[in-house]
Amino acid sequence: ATASAPTTTRPDPLVAGRLPGTWRGTLKLPPSGAGGAEVASPATVRFDVAAGTLRWTLAAGPSSPTLAADGTAIVVDGELRMTGTVRAGARPASPAPSRSTVRVRYAGTMVGDQLEVTGVTTDKQVHVLSIRRVVE
Repeated sequence: ATASAPTTTRPDPLVAGRLPGTWRGTLKLPPSGAGGAEVASPATVRFDVAAGTLRWTLAAGPSSPTLAADGTAIVVDGELRMTGTVRAGARPASPAPSRSTVRVRYAGTMVGDQLEVTGVTTDKQVHVLSIRRVVE
């Protein structure tokens, strides 16, 4: 019967209340130049609720973060939608706008225990996040 078909590829319902906490995995970025290789870095995403708003922060890089981002998130019809700002390097946000600051929009779903999220920045860079909740 078709009821026994595997459901591992079907996204699980995503509920905003399940997101707060720390998630770890990888962030894949496109090659930096022609003929370059895709770059995968360790990534940590933290979801918190502040003043009734779901907020997120991202730090990615092999040792000290080479990419940092933050913003707000919502869940609509089981899909996670995150918007925010990406900064190259681990510099603290400065009040003066920087050319290295770009906006990003992510969308993703749960697949098993993994959150699969794809984003596109305003400078057309594609980010692919694959993260799992860390037991705290």
